[in-house]
Amino acid sequence: MAMQIETGKGFLVCLAGPFCAMEQEERVPFNGAKEAIELLVKVADVVELVSTNSRAARSEWSSAGLPMIGVLPVRRRDVSVCLSELMGRGYEPRCCLLIGCGKKDLAAAQELHALFFPMLPGQEAGCWQELVEEGLPKLLHGTYMGAYQQRLVARHNSLLREG
Repeated sequence: MAMQIETGKGFLVCLAGPFCAMEQEERVPFNGAKEAIELLVKVADVVELVSTNSRAARSEWSSAGLPMIGVLPVRRRDVSVCLSELMGRGYEPRCCLLIGCGKKDLAAAQELHALFFPMLPGQEAGCWQELVEEGLPKLLHGTYMGAYQQRLVARHNSLLREG
């Protein structure tokens, strides 16, 4: 089955798995996730990187009441390989945002000079709010990279050291 991912908005936002948007045990969206994703799909091509097949991922997303987005199965590949494949569709690194958590997600974004937004465990609602209020405007205006990105990465790394 061919990968069905909308392109053409000039901005790419990738979610590194469903755990960025919904609680895994209850399969319900984090507070603010649905509204944030609804906004994201208006201004960016949004893709979820999944470890399951596309059909299962779409079903899970739909059951949670989340807006439909593109799905790319990871299939034992590194996140960086998947992100590179998507970026190869004509996106500039400064227009590509990976939403994820963990060292591998951050490393994938850094390897490809893409932007990174950490989804911090236990702080997801606040993260979605910050993404909408601060991160997305900075992405769209080209001011995400630099001090803002550095602050996010430092906060992400600090949390990893504590955990």
